[in-house]
Amino acid sequence: MIERSPCLILLLLGACGAQDRLPAASDATGPPELAVPNDNRFAAGSLIGDTLEIHLEARPVRWQPEGPNSHIVPAFAFAERGQEATIPGPLIRVPEGTSVDVTITNLIPQGLPIGLPPPNRRTPGMASVTSAELFVHWPNSGSIDNDVIRVPYGEQRNVRFHASESGTYLYWADTTNRSRHNSTGPDAQLAGAIVVDPASSPAQPNDRIFVITMTDSFDDGSESLPCFQAKEQECTEYGMFELAINGRSWPHTERLSYLVGDEIHWRWVNGTGFEHPMHLHGFHFRTRARGDGRAESSYPPETIQNVVTELMEPGSTFRMDWTPTRKGNWLMHCHIRDHIIPDPPRNESERMHDMHDVRQHALQAMAGLVMGITVTDDGAGDLDLDPDHHLHLVARERMSDEGMISRGYALAAEGDPLPEGFQGPGPPVVLTRGEITRITISSEIKEPTTVHWHGMELQSIYDGVAGWSGSGERLAPLITSDRPFDAYIEPPRAGTFIYHTHMDETEQLRSGLYGPLIVVEPGEAFDPASDLIFVIGDAPDGDYQGVTINGRQHPDPVVLQAGLEYRLRFIDIGEGATVDVSLVNDTGVIVWRALAKDGADLPTTLQRDVRAEFRMGVGETYDFLWRPSSPMLATLEVDWIFATEPGHVVLRQPIEVE
Repeated sequence: MIERSPCLILLLLGACGAQDRLPAASDATGPPELAVPNDNRFAAGSLIGDTLEIHLEARPVRWQPEGPNSHIVPAFAFAERGQEATIPGPLIRVPEGTSVDVTITNLIPQGLPIGLPPPNRRTPGMASVTSAELFVHWPNSGSIDNDVIRVPYGEQRNVRFHASESGTYLYWADTTNRSRHNSTGPDAQLAGAIVVDPASSPAQPNDRIFVITMTDSFDDGSESLPCFQAKEQECTEYGMFELAINGRSWPHTERLSYLVGDEIHWRWVNGTGFEHPMHLHGFHFRTRARGDGRAESSYPPETIQNVVTELMEPGSTFRMDWTPTRKGNWLMHCHIRDHIIPDPPRNESERMHDMHDVRQHALQAMAGLVMGITVTDDGAGDLDLDPDHHLHLVARERMSDEGMISRGYALAAEGDPLPEGFQGPGPPVVLTRGEITRITISSEIKEPTTVHWHGMELQSIYDGVAGWSGSGERLAPLITSDRPFDAYIEPPRAGTFIYHTHMDETEQLRSGLYGPLIVVEPGEAFDPASDLIFVIGDAPDGDYQGVTINGRQHPDPVVLQAGLEYRLRFIDIGEGATVDVSLVNDTGVIVWRALAKDGADLPTTLQRDVRAEFRMGVGETYDFLWRPSSPMLATLEVDWIFATEPGHVVLRQPIEVE
């Protein structure tokens, strides 16, 4: 657990009153300026002695998250006075101990449309237009009310703070005094990073800062928001939906290039009111620190975890480092489906799965919160490995009487016939640490597909993003009924992982193309009687289509024996389901032993007995050990809070201990 420091992180020293009224922004002629993306490589302001002076202006802007030839989105953005407006806002980066003097000018007129947040984030009487003030939020201790600087339109205010503790923080503003959770309109782009470097050491090489921003704004019934969707009939229903990393949306986000062996240090800032489980393909990374945007705590070395997915809560930050050990093309992306899929498709003359040019797949079938990474070295090209084992995995589908398509996988070992039908979720693919397995992937579904081995450390060509995974001219293909593909995997660690489609996830992932990937130690075997897998995902169950446990809305009871030890393996591979998981009986929450996350054993100091409750984001896996001491009736509860609509669903898995 992170121990929160009680000391002040950024000490607010004061805010002065109104100064001379400034010329109104509406006095300017012509359309608002175009905001430029901010890659957060250069700090703003002027450092004079031990004080940084910076003047920020909040302005109406036009924004093109998909590049200079794309559609234009109205937004509000911060700018350094005399400079272009940027999304995200200017980077404030100073050494520890620096005093920072910020002047904020509000040039956003009252009455501009900002729409409403998603239905589950609205309050009665919530304004859908800008107010006469700008509400600027700075990191500070105490209640949020004490951190808000109110700047009337056409005026400026001053805030001074002392950067007393190193870390990564968030500053943000909105035009109606909404909370971070429901500030989702064009003013949601008013966010930026504050980085305080340790006084004893400068910024590290390969230290990058990535700020996530997101607009999810609905019209208020008066059609006040302009239409930015390709289809006119969608305008009044959806308003605006835009996502960006450092001001750009994939495939226009920055492409990152590294060498094998580089030490890479990244800081992530979630400037949005939504959760974002950020997933790195092909490598585990080390989470060094987490913060809530207002305060940050570093992990002691003995508690640092190796993970592949980090769930970012609204307004949060985290620091990570990793070392690429294999060349190729890789991705870092949010694992919520709607945050990485273009809607509507960019090329409406063709559906995503009808594209024949595989090299365009990742560029056309992905969008939003995605970063592309290329790792190079001077070595020879990748070679297929000499396998110890051979498996055959086939994707299949069927249509129900209600017209609902269900999909899943069938699995067979070398020499065995494939079973009839399929499982959805797919059957466990069981590998052995250090042993090479060739998996022949074939398809009997109508659409091309792929398989991503989520959390696996493997050669890039086998990573499963068609047209992107691999290097040079050797790129991963789409898998079709007449074109199978062989993936070679040599897992370096035992644990719980996932395999799932990385193609047209809107349909394929929802309909069941995912399953558990289990790696055991040499000499051990996977025993389904003591290894209990709980896959949380979206798959049809009769007339129901939503989050399920092992593909079912109402799963049958699991029967266990008192006194025996069980390993409970949890996998979240839903479309966008952040869930709260707990194991309870009639006396309350049970205690179990924390064991692993994302296929990596927890540090020894964290392998301890804890209350059986945790929050889980898409793309995460968790392992726990439980030895029920006596007969009981228990329930595994999975509380799924809807991302945008009011309400939630609690799925219940009965557990009977005899």
